[in-house]
Amino acid sequence: MKLALSVMCALLLCVAPGFANGAAPASAEKPQLCLENGSACETLKVEKDTGAFFNNLKFERAIDGDTFVASGHKIRIWGIDTPEKDEVGYLAGKMLLEALLKDGYLLCKSIERDRYKRDVMYCTIDDLDVGSMMVQAGIAKDYTRYSGGYYRVEQAKAKKEKRGLWKEQWLLDEKKEKK
Repeated sequence: MKLALSVMCALLLCVAPGFANGAAPASAEKPQLCLENGSACETLKVEKDTGAFFNNLKFERAIDGDTFVASGHKIRIWGIDTPEKDEVGYLAGKMLLEALLKDGYLLCKSIERDRYKRDVMYCTIDDLDVGSMMVQAGIAKDYTRYSGGYYRVEQAKAKKEKRGLWKEQWLLDEKKEKK
């Protein structure tokens, strides 16, 4: 367990130093958040008093890098995709998500329910976008099919800097597994 925590600390401090200082990630202006396919888009505004938000959820456990359980809800993070259990990077994604969510003020906005009956939500921890942090660390990819490119800036930067999944060795390992 100590090794896992050391790896997570190193990842957070070396790959994304702004997270350790509590700083919001610097990125270009975000595109609008489309709540459903074919519906009008809206700029995401976090209003803590609206009924569509779940305030101060209690994190229970990470299932993988984009799904977790909090306050009895199985939550799928909106707009990102991480490796599945049998893929390279699965454990790193799960561990990073757990490290990010274990402490802090967890706020999630309900977007929809998916075919697996999970609540798909946009989540922040201490006012930092969880999906954005996962993509910036290179552990998640922008799930453009649903996000419309919401995390494209973070993904481009992670890719350029060869973070996480974008490191050459990980990509080579992933290609070997698919053969």
